[in-house]
Amino acid sequence: MIVLKIIGWILLVIIAVVTAALCVKAVVSAEYSDEKTEVFLKWLFLKIPLYPSKKKKASAESAGNAAEQPPDTENAEAAENAEATENSSENASSGSGESSSAEQTSPKKKKGDVSLLKLLYETEGIDGLIEILKRVFSYLGTFFGGLFRACIVEEFDLDIRCAKKDAAKTAVYYGEVSSVLFPMLGALASACTLKNYNINVYPDYLARYGEASFRIRFHVVPIRLLGIALALVIKLVFKVLLGPLIRISKTTKTNSVNTAQKTDEKNNNIRKSEVTNE
Repeated sequence: MIVLKIIGWILLVIIAVVTAALCVKAVVSAEYSDEKTEVFLKWLFLKIPLYPSKKKKASAESAGNAAEQPPDTENAEAAENAEATENSSENASSGSGESSSAEQTSPKKKKGDVSLLKLLYETEGIDGLIEILKRVFSYLGTFFGGLFRACIVEEFDLDIRCAKKDAAKTAVYYGEVSSVLFPMLGALASACTLKNYNINVYPDYLARYGEASFRIRFHVVPIRLLGIALALVIKLVFKVLLGPLIRISKTTKTNSVNTAQKTDEKNNNIRKSEVTNE
């Protein structure tokens, strides 16, 4: 009993720690300009670079170091010739084996396998499938709406300089950008919470090229995201899939019973015919 109590207290402590960690907000900050593009995730004591990742940075640095070093042409040519001969011999030897191995490893569908979509079509009909798709899309809409409402934008700075080579084209371009950008920003402001924002879109008739930069920082609570995802899963399982799956199982059972009865009748008829012939 003491061991079980200790295990129970340890589990309770672990659940409490995980729940407390999920209640801590995760901050995502992104910055874009002509000089750099960075996206970071901060949660608890972690700072995770999402873009560019550490691997991309390391590969870029190694590529830069390799570009600085002068290439050895003689060794490179010898290595390329050796690789070409090895690849040709490997392709010639493995060409015949690939066809036989592909035939052996190719998956074969069983005759009794039936897709779920076909079963839904047979049990629900086209009207039932359309109703299921409507429910799925409505639940997905509420899911993404909940995700946007869970995001709280702390800072949002947008700076766009509209410029073309001609002043008339600059004015037209500024109007096109404004007609597309500001309705999108209005929809974003209505979907999530914007605390501090600064939007600066202006035409520059002296510049020849335009430029854009933005910086955004928002936070979400992980446990809230888990709740939204769990609500979506429950709706899809119990309100969309459960009823059709039950009806599919009933129809398959009735079909199996009917087929068994038909086979029994055929066997009985065969036996009667054999008896009469004797």
